[in-house]
Amino acid sequence: MAEAFHWFNGASALSEIRRVLRLGGGLGLIWNRRDKRYPLQAAIDEIIRPCRGRAPGHERDQWREPMMASALFDPAGERQFSHEQTVDVEGLVDRVLSISFIATLRDDERATVADRVRALADQTPITLPYRTDVFLFRRR
Repeated sequence: MAEAFHWFNGASALSEIRRVLRLGGGLGLIWNRRDKRYPLQAAIDEIIRPCRGRAPGHERDQWREPMMASALFDPAGERQFSHEQTVDVEGLVDRVLSISFIATLRDDERATVADRVRALADQTPITLPYRTDVFLFRRR
């Protein structure tokens, strides 16, 4: 389940996921996180963070609470990978505008975000470093 579990009601989602998995089946939770050690990713975060509102996020790992409270799955592994995405200026803007809580902003608010992100681009191609966190669980 990539980039989605933090949007679910954890306890009921885990119950349903367990129901549809065969015995010995697994659940993988995956998130790509902007690597904010890099100035461009930190600047993007500064632009979008105020737009988050009450949208759920994965950054504080709140998804772990229902998982650890559940007796339905056992941890099976955890890995972290680094990777980069290369984009041009419009690809950068499109990438940011595709973030769930940015995509739901009013048109004028999205246009402001787009303009601010576009202003960050001082070179082409643009490299966006990410960390991918992968968490594996086995159905009990």
